Amino acid sequence: DYEDYKAAARRVSRELRGTQDCALIICLTHMENKSDETLLTDGYSAKNPDGNDIDLVLGGHDHIYYIRKIGERVLLKSGMDFE
Repeated sequence: DYEDYKAAARRVSRELRGTQDCALIICLTHMENKSDETLLTDGYSAKNPDGNDIDLVLGGHDHIYYIRKIGERVLLKSGMDFE
C-alpha cells in the first residue's frame, strides 16, 4: 500500500504531537528538494489548518547543502556524505 508523503506527514506528525505529546517533530527524508520544500511549507497554522506539524526536515537524495527556514521550521539538506 502506498500513502502520499504529504498525507502521511500530516497524519503521523499530528499523532505524535497530539497523543504522544512530542515537543519536536523531525522528519528524515530521502526525497528531491522540491518534495522536502513541500513538507516545510505545509505547516499547520490558522491559515492552513490541514497542514503537517513537522518542525525540522532532514533531507537527503539531492547532493546539495541547503538550509531554508520558514518561521520556526527548518529544512536542512545534507549535501554529499552528510557534510
